[in-house]
Amino acid sequence: MNAAREKVELEGVCRSCGDRNTGHLDAAHLWPRSMGGRGFEDPARVIPLCSLIKGGAGCHDDFDSHRLDVLDLLTLEEQVALVRDAHGIERARVRCLPSEYRERRAGRLRPIPGSPAHDPFAA
Repeated sequence: MNAAREKVELEGVCRSCGDRNTGHLDAAHLWPRSMGGRGFEDPARVIPLCSLIKGGAGCHDDFDSHRLDVLDLLTLEEQVALVRDAHGIERARVRCLPSEYRERRAGRLRPIPGSPAHDPFAA
């Protein structure tokens, strides 16, 4: 068993919904492997989330489909690893707070100060 899977087994609970059936849990990678994520066995780069295919509520599926915010579920170590893998804090925010990204794109949230879209002198 690799260290990432061991972390999932030791925590034994889905960080989002609280499902305690370890048979339902996956090691959800914070930065997708398809986008060049690295260190797949590194425990700081995964969190335990339940999976539909394993009989859980599908939190891992929602996270991978950008329907689940996880920032408040991450430890500081996991947040640092995500920012490193994403090569920047804004890309990491988009990954772990997809609802904020959708709201901002739809114009329902103000731009983040310091971002290119932010104009501090706008009325």
